[in-house]
Amino acid sequence: MELVTPPDSRSSSSAQRKGEGTVETFTDEEASRIEALLLEDEHRRNRDDYIYAYDIIAANSVVRFSIWPMPNADVRRVITGETTAEDIPCEDLNEAQKGMLFEDHRQLMAQHQNEVPLCEASDYQPCLKEACPFFRHPGTEQGGYLELCEEFKIAFRHKPSS
Repeated sequence: MELVTPPDSRSSSSAQRKGEGTVETFTDEEASRIEALLLEDEHRRNRDDYIYAYDIIAANSVVRFSIWPMPNADVRRVITGETTAEDIPCEDLNEAQKGMLFEDHRQLMAQHQNEVPLCEASDYQPCLKEACPFFRHPGTEQGGYLELCEEFKIAFRHKPSS
């Protein structure tokens, strides 16, 4: 399995750091690292117990990992302050494609409006919301009319069957 990136993205420096205008090379090693972490994330998902915002990405990907979120391990490193989102390489095209799925993410949030959103990257602890750098605030240009996680790390516990 391989991250699907534009032909020039890995070695010819089309990847950028989030929030910066500087260009950084997205190496084969970085792509392999991300791919391995994404496979680990997928292996750990429990769809019997949780509904995942990530599944919006999966449902809209032509092939697996043609659109991808930041791996849970990297999100955790940012949340804990070990690094910043700006220090983690990203692909401009991938970020744009994720952004095109924000409306679907908002619809998921609306369907579960009265439930506590959980953070997949934080072992299903409640979303930190404003304390998380990936949280998009409602009422802002980035957040729209409902909150969301720009890395699609929100999960909701399945409601028990009656």
